[in-house]
Amino acid sequence: MSNPDYWQERAEKRIHRAHKNSDKTIKEITAAYQQAIDDINSDIEKIFYRYAGKNDLSTAEAKDILNQRISENEWNKIKLQISSIKDPVIKKQLRAKLEASAYGARIDRLEALKQDIYIKTKQVADVELQKSTELYRKTVENNYLHNVFDFQQGTGYAYEFASMSPEHIEEILKNNWSGKHYSRSIWDNTDVLAEKLQQTLTAGLMSGKSYKRMAAELTELTSYGQYATERLIRTETAYLIEESDKAAAIDRGTKVRFFRATLDRKTSRICQEHDGDRVPIEKSVPGKNVPPLHPHCRSWMEEEIEGYEHRIRAAKDPVTGERITVPADMTYADWKKEYTDKLNDVVSENIDKHTIAEGRNLIGSYEKRTSFQYEIEDIINLQGFDGKPKLIADEKGFYKAVDADHFIAERTFSDDSKEQVETWYNELKEGEFYVKCTTGGYQYGRGMYCAADYTRGTVEYSKFQHEIEQYAWGKKHVQTTWMTMEPSAKIIKFEDLQDKYATEWIKINRPDSYEGVLALSELQNKVRNYQKNWDPVVGKPPQDYTDLLQELKEKRKEFGAIYSEGISATNKRMRVDNYDWGILAAELGYDAIDAGHGATGSYTVVLNRTKLIIFDGSGFKYRKR
Repeated sequence: MSNPDYWQERAEKRIHRAHKNSDKTIKEITAAYQQAIDDINSDIEKIFYRYAGKNDLSTAEAKDILNQRISENEWNKIKLQISSIKDPVIKKQLRAKLEASAYGARIDRLEALKQDIYIKTKQVADVELQKSTELYRKTVENNYLHNVFDFQQGTGYAYEFASMSPEHIEEILKNNWSGKHYSRSIWDNTDVLAEKLQQTLTAGLMSGKSYKRMAAELTELTSYGQYATERLIRTETAYLIEESDKAAAIDRGTKVRFFRATLDRKTSRICQEHDGDRVPIEKSVPGKNVPPLHPHCRSWMEEEIEGYEHRIRAAKDPVTGERITVPADMTYADWKKEYTDKLNDVVSENIDKHTIAEGRNLIGSYEKRTSFQYEIEDIINLQGFDGKPKLIADEKGFYKAVDADHFIAERTFSDDSKEQVETWYNELKEGEFYVKCTTGGYQYGRGMYCAADYTRGTVEYSKFQHEIEQYAWGKKHVQTTWMTMEPSAKIIKFEDLQDKYATEWIKINRPDSYEGVLALSELQNKVRNYQKNWDPVVGKPPQDYTDLLQELKEKRKEFGAIYSEGISATNKRMRVDNYDWGILAAELGYDAIDAGHGATGSYTVVLNRTKLIIFDGSGFKYRKR
């Protein structure tokens, strides 16, 4: 066998393959969430413009409209949506709830809106149940076959086998291994989302919020459902990988397996403690002594194969980040003892001296290396952005750092496992700088997301509280970390990122046209800023705006084609890693991206951890400057 850590590599590939197949399902379910919230916002918009003819309502107007009784016909149209639901259990439960809470023509418009929201969340639940069940069946069947193939190829021992029976697959899917069946989790998650949407809707309408503001808040809430979906699918997939691996092992007569935790700094405490455990296969219990032990668990089981000795296993060097091999009998505790002494020296030095990395423009000089999962990780490492942050334990000292900058932000960690929350926080401080984004995906690029305030302290704490609650829903353990950045931090607005990369690319590759393209870019920004403050649909455009558009038209004739070259190069760079905007920002040398999103209006994606300043003490209380 050419590869000395064959068994670990094959296990990792099976896990990667299964989760890659999950990505498509997660995207389909996410699309269902988006469609639901679009429909909800559309219904609210109709109320604003149908009954008031404007974008906002006074409190009195809102109350009058919402207290109106709706017609029986309107109510029947709302209930008719139930017919699109395929799952009989969801359909039955939904009908029972609506019949109990509604009284035909007596129902008022506010209650109708609430019930409409509830139905739409259950339509999403229906899609999620159908799509995830289909995914899970395929995961069990495919992983079983891949396991058999890997074993036969690795040992040279061939034996007769058949695909898993549909009955066996269904038996696995019916198991409430975590104490709650995934169908129940889907129902509960959408219940929580419906309640939050209803609360936000009621509060917004009764307080006279504009339609646009309410739509933004309701849209933001859907990230909870999307995160809950991904979390559930990832965890259930890990369980199904284990169950199909176990089934394959039983079929070939395996009696014992070893628990294998990933040997790196991200591994949870509970997986560390189980690493190396010798588990008889008949005593394997997912969530107890075999993976998954927690959401996003990366551990696996390795078989004890008679006549075949596993001599080594793979690990990650905590200093260099490179993949290394260690003896097969080395446990996580052994690895930690041997390798973290080196890491602790590095961490202490970086915290004490706090070496700050200044980003460079790497366009034209960057060459991809192969030792990183994502290209953004490679660029961040090359820039030195994955160094350690500065830690401040004193609240006064931390606020002094905040006052020196324009930035304060929070990141919330939550999980049912206290150990997992602690692990994530320690990763932020001294582990690998993580860029995988689970909650809400990586819409604004891979990196470390946080809710931020750039207004020099005018953002109300309630907006941060909204973000904190969003990431804490339904979890037993929650930790909110406050941070700021060095005054030297270079932060680019998300809306400017593509244009900036395109013009910098032209500067290097088409230098003779750079000045003209730069002028074109500036004109485009002026037009865009003008449109932010003036709605061209209403009234006649002012003369200066008309002149600006004419100037832009002429400049596009001259340099539009070359500018398009830069845009094409920009899109090509992003396609290497599924349109990761973080690639553009990090390659340009920016420390963070201001997404201009969320309750605070400024979600931020941190790329350079060395410019982070983290409050690492106790007793912190948010205050406006």
